[in-house]
Amino acid sequence: MSTMKKSASKRCLMILYAISLLLTILYVLSFPYKAKAVDIGFVITKGVLTDYKGTSKIVVIPNTVTKIGERAFDGSSVRKVSIPKSVTIIENSAFANCSKLEEITIPNSVTYIGDKAFVSCPKLTKLTIPDSVISIGSGAFRDCSLLKSITLSKSLDKLSNGILANCGSLKSIIIPAKVKEIGKQAFFSTGLTSITIPNSVTLIESEAFSLCRQLQTITIPETVSELGDGVFAYCNRLKKINIPDNVKELGSFLFTDCDALTEIEIPASVSTIGDFAFESCDKLKKVIVPKTVIDIGTNVFLNTPWLVEKQLKNPMVIINNILIDGKKCKGTVTLPNSIWKISGGAFENTEKITKLIIPDSVILIGDRAMSKCKNLKSVIIGDSVSSIGFSAFYQCFNLTDIELPESVTSIGSWAFYQCTGLTDIIIPNSVVSLGKEAFYGCTKLKSVELSDNMKSIEEKTFYKCTALAKVNIPESLTSIEHSAFRNCISLSSLSIPNSVTSIGTSAFQGCKKLNIKCMKNSYAYSYAKKYKIPLS
Repeated sequence: MSTMKKSASKRCLMILYAISLLLTILYVLSFPYKAKAVDIGFVITKGVLTDYKGTSKIVVIPNTVTKIGERAFDGSSVRKVSIPKSVTIIENSAFANCSKLEEITIPNSVTYIGDKAFVSCPKLTKLTIPDSVISIGSGAFRDCSLLKSITLSKSLDKLSNGILANCGSLKSIIIPAKVKEIGKQAFFSTGLTSITIPNSVTLIESEAFSLCRQLQTITIPETVSELGDGVFAYCNRLKKINIPDNVKELGSFLFTDCDALTEIEIPASVSTIGDFAFESCDKLKKVIVPKTVIDIGTNVFLNTPWLVEKQLKNPMVIINNILIDGKKCKGTVTLPNSIWKISGGAFENTEKITKLIIPDSVILIGDRAMSKCKNLKSVIIGDSVSSIGFSAFYQCFNLTDIELPESVTSIGSWAFYQCTGLTDIIIPNSVVSLGKEAFYGCTKLKSVELSDNMKSIEEKTFYKCTALAKVNIPESLTSIEHSAFRNCISLSSLSIPNSVTSIGTSAFQGCKKLNIKCMKNSYAYSYAKKYKIPLS
């Protein structure tokens, strides 16, 4: 009996031993298999993680890594990432387009996060940037549409361009106290409802808060001295804002389409208001413009109740001796000799003006000032105008009578674009700059006399001037750009001086009657031979 018990006991011990041995083997074997499953996904060169080829959803980066390289995880399906304290740098686009990334831990060893490092990570909802980080690149968290909370490093002195652009779920944020500059589109199209700018900030760059349609309140400190173009454009719920007393210029499109804005007081520090600064502010009824403002851009107050009220009192709206609007004028319009500038767009699309008399007091004619005045026939320009802006008389189809004074030095691009009524024009010798497409499509223009001080005929200046038969090329000219006289089908003869050393390939394309007159050894001679243009 005892022998049988001993035998059974021995067998049990052997079975238990076998099971134990098997479990031990399986346990040991499991280590290399798991290591292989993790390690095989990482491509590491000299401490730089250059690529992740694995399929794991939860990733722990090895502590041998000191830098996460460009696009290392770009497009990866990882959901959770743990970065070790050995890492100091996260390079450009390192985690770009990780569409399933929900959580990432950034240790306080990291000092730099590159451009677009986490761009388009739509499931990332929360993020903490440790105070060790001193620089974050442009667009680092752009298009993280579900990001609701982010704590920024207190060591940052600038919020880079587009850092949180299109983060529509972001309702609030604390800007670190050391930040001096807020970059372009930093908070573009975010869900911010209110924000306080710290006293450290001096510059807010263009479109920084543009399209923040939920933004209702913003506090800007007196330290801010510059507001870029379109900073608050399309902030539809912004009702009131204080402009700091140190701001010298209001950028173009600054408050465009701020539908809830009812009043604005421009401080005495401001000297310039940029183009379209308050355009389409549908409820803007009260505007205080100080005497210090000496320049007002194109259509600054277009489509505002404030401008409508001014127009009812006087069809010529003048502020600080600048004509900003004359769209309600009719017939013959004589401008007062107190004004020095016609702002851009002042008469744009005004169909009831037939004649415009500009006094000697006017120095500048702004961009698009008389654009699309379809029934404007005659313009008398005073002897002090030095600059005619781009598209100034754009598509004034019936303009037949205009004389440019000797005071004019520059004529902008598209200035007389498709002025199909013009038959001749004299560009005075005072003009040194004539913009591209200046007389594009002036189909009745027959004769042009160019300034003796011009250096270049820009691209498409006389393109499709199908009636142009006479034009002089001055000795001062050095270049004729591409398509300058393209499709001038009536141009039969053109004298080109030796001073011209550059002619664009299509400068005379479609000029089927053209003969070029020039010296035999000149650049024009070689050009004519190359493109088989007859010489005479």
